[in-house]
Amino acid sequence: MTIKIEFPSGETRLAGLLGRALMEYAGHVAPMVGTVAADTAPADTGSNSALDQFLDAGETGGTLPDDDDARVDHKGVAFNPAYCGESADPFYKGGKTSGQWKKKRGVDEGDYEAWYADQLAVSTAPQYDDEPGDEPNTAGAFTAAPEPEPEVEAIPEDAGSFMVWCSERQANGTLSPEQLANAYAGLGLQIGDLFPPTTTNQIAANVRAVYAALCSE
Repeated sequence: MTIKIEFPSGETRLAGLLGRALMEYAGHVAPMVGTVAADTAPADTGSNSALDQFLDAGETGGTLPDDDDARVDHKGVAFNPAYCGESADPFYKGGKTSGQWKKKRGVDEGDYEAWYADQLAVSTAPQYDDEPGDEPNTAGAFTAAPEPEPEVEAIPEDAGSFMVWCSERQANGTLSPEQLANAYAGLGLQIGDLFPPTTTNQIAANVRAVYAALCSE
């Protein structure tokens, strides 16, 4: 009986695994003279052997996973050929394992679950770059918010704005008519000096002078 196996010449890893698989297969099957039974097959030892790797690779047409395989499953866990099986549909479909890599043939269930739990914890952990300043800044969480800057009162520049200022102060009780009269008298001014025909520049100077006198009290 002759078995012919063909594969691309560039698949050196596949060739090596195939050779190892055949040697392991020969160790499981006793030499036989004559016709080999069709159902003769190596015993499944449950080990992660070259034969297991070759059979897993065969499910996708004989292509083995690359060492730099960057595939991830639906939960973000990277493919690992030591634990994950290769097939046309590589993910579990239901239950708590839905969306994760199927276990590789021959791998112990407990070993697979322990490996997957570790990888899942890594894939879901927050990631930070090594560059300085990328770590989360928690200092501000314990710092009191800065107090708002006090508003700066606008200085009146003409008779209209000065009258509004005086009215607001008289309404809130911080300015009396007597104080206003004393300010005019102390400066030798009258209320008419804040209106035309006094020039615009002189009105502005008079307003500032009365304003300053009232603020200094």
